[in-house]
Amino acid sequence: MSTVVDEGRLRFTFGDGWIVEKYDGHREYRNGIGKLPGSKAVDVVASNPGQGLLLIEVKDFRDHRIENKLRVGEDLATELGQKVRDSVAGMVGALRNSSEPGQWQPHVGHLVDRNRDVRVLLWLEEDRPYPSAVEERNHKARQASLVKEIKKACRWLTPRAFVVSRASYGGLIQGFAVASLPTQP
Repeated sequence: MSTVVDEGRLRFTFGDGWIVEKYDGHREYRNGIGKLPGSKAVDVVASNPGQGLLLIEVKDFRDHRIENKLRVGEDLATELGQKVRDSVAGMVGALRNSSEPGQWQPHVGHLVDRNRDVRVLLWLEEDRPYPSAVEERNHKARQASLVKEIKKACRWLTPRAFVVSRASYGGLIQGFAVASLPTQP
């Protein structure tokens, strides 16, 4: 049975074997670490025994390229690093204090087992194509810099941090797909 999570204009579908939480809206986050001022959370936490743990933050900048152009850099990487940090702490706290600790055990189990894969995904959708080759090169340079900064912000947890979009994803993870939802009028 698959699990579907809609985040903005994107639909994330997780196949059999995935345990998925819409973490930033989950009551355990809101009533736990989320009560601390300044706490942040990733959008989705998903784990699968064969695929590892995914910490997914979604940014959909389509139709907002100009306003968000300057965000795609060190500030976004720092924000993601903070969200990952607070989400990890929040899941450990939920495992210790939840009335349903079994819900968090699979996710935290991946965190504490050095042999299990932990990946941080920034799912970043942007407007394309770029009107000129120069803008395309500038975009690729910004993306490369962003990936480097995200890896730096998350290296305390994992070296496996990625920036992906529907255009660049390519089925990297088994049993996981993303589609665009229709825009609302």
